[in-house]
Amino acid sequence: MKNMQRFLVIGLLSLVLLIILAGLRLPALAQGDDPPEPPPIIRVVVDSHPAMDELLPALTDALQDALDDHDLAASLEVETYQPSLNAQADVWALGDESLFIHVSYTCPDDPYCLFVVMLPYRMPQSALFSPRYDTGYSLVAAGARTMMVIRLDNRFEAELSLFTNLAVGLTYFTNSDCIDALPVLEQSRAQVDPQSANRYLIRDLDLLSVVCLREQREYQAAVDVLQALRTEDDSWRPENEGVIIDAYIADSLAQLFRFDEALAIDDANIALAKDTLVDVPEHYEILWERLLADLYLLRGQHRLYLYEWDAVLADYDAALALANAPPRAYYYRGLLYYTQDARQQAYDDLTRFLALETDPYSHLIPLTEQYLAELTDLLATPESR
Repeated sequence: MKNMQRFLVIGLLSLVLLIILAGLRLPALAQGDDPPEPPPIIRVVVDSHPAMDELLPALTDALQDALDDHDLAASLEVETYQPSLNAQADVWALGDESLFIHVSYTCPDDPYCLFVVMLPYRMPQSALFSPRYDTGYSLVAAGARTMMVIRLDNRFEAELSLFTNLAVGLTYFTNSDCIDALPVLEQSRAQVDPQSANRYLIRDLDLLSVVCLREQREYQAAVDVLQALRTEDDSWRPENEGVIIDAYIADSLAQLFRFDEALAIDDANIALAKDTLVDVPEHYEILWERLLADLYLLRGQHRLYLYEWDAVLADYDAALALANAPPRAYYYRGLLYYTQDARQQAYDDLTRFLALETDPYSHLIPLTEQYLAELTDLLATPESR
């Protein structure tokens, strides 16, 4: 009877974990109503330049009008920045904002345009990779960055409209409102001239749409978009971006229960990342090591569907053996220990996750706190250890 009870507990907890990995939203575990979330903050930083005195009001007024048109109660914060050698690291430092927009007066090799980078600091739960700007980790992860130019000529009004639509769509996106984000992102994509300097935005917007499709559990549609991206000429594409696209294909296939195909892609991705780390330039080493850790975690999650407990643990251990493993690796391993009645190991790993997690909006935090509360009670009873 005890073995049967243990089997049922393991099955139930495994189902909970699978639901989390599938990107479904679970009800809050805490009693009572959740406190209302503060309005999203859009931080706009512009480089100091005389021409910005005239251009900045046009940008911010258009953005505020677009937010008002969509009834988005976002807080718009604008500041001017004096560029320096460390401008990117200084300006892109993580703050409380959900969307960061950096506007430079000159584009690369072209003094007659504005160069705009938009970075979402929060990602929906269905995103496989959470960007870490403190380590420079993969700004292209899951479309976690868009870059565009605004021409200071007769295209200005059209590209200003594209700019505001992108900002609105990304604001919805960062607050996990994919129902409203998708049509705005699709409208933005339709505005992009495929022959212009903004043609690469099509790729960025497709990746953003994939995350939203997955958020709505439209996995086959996500696979179709991703495979179309993979068949394009990708000679210009950073190699790590190809790995990220393949990882999204693998996970979407796993959600469709096509595990053999998913694991084959996982194996190929891990082999490529390990080979790349052998002779990668030093300034890319952190990026690829973090990516490798994410790939181990992803394969472990896919093996979990097949109840391959030892293989899952081996992948989680491999991720945590890397210096740049993400904090959630401790959560996944801790929950695996929990399902296996290794309660002290589970408690230790879940405690480490809470200590290391820097994202206050992580949906794993309340889950972890619930498990730790239960483990604390269990560990207080000697016979239950």
